[in-house]
Amino acid sequence: MVLTLMVSFTDESVIMENGYSFIPEKFSLYAYRLMFQGGSSVVRGYGISIFVTITGTALALLITGLAAYTLSNKNVKYRNALSLYFFITMIFTSGVVPWYLIW
Repeated sequence: MVLTLMVSFTDESVIMENGYSFIPEKFSLYAYRLMFQGGSSVVRGYGISIFVTITGTALALLITGLAAYTLSNKNVKYRNALSLYFFITMIFTSGVVPWYLIW
């Protein structure tokens, strides 16, 4: 991985002439300029990933907070059934059934 990182900073012509080397003979940021130029798919992919992460985290916090508040209130009508639903899904995750079938 370190060699890949070091080669990414090496000029392409030097790699073609001398092959890979751990220390770049001629330093170049051309690969990174090409990857991160305006409108590239890498920049768009990072933007989508960051948006999905932030939105998913915010929604998870909101839903978890609302569920925790509901479960902590002893006057909620179906509190035990709702807490059972949350506990069962924590114990039996989505991978348990296929794992059981394989074994």
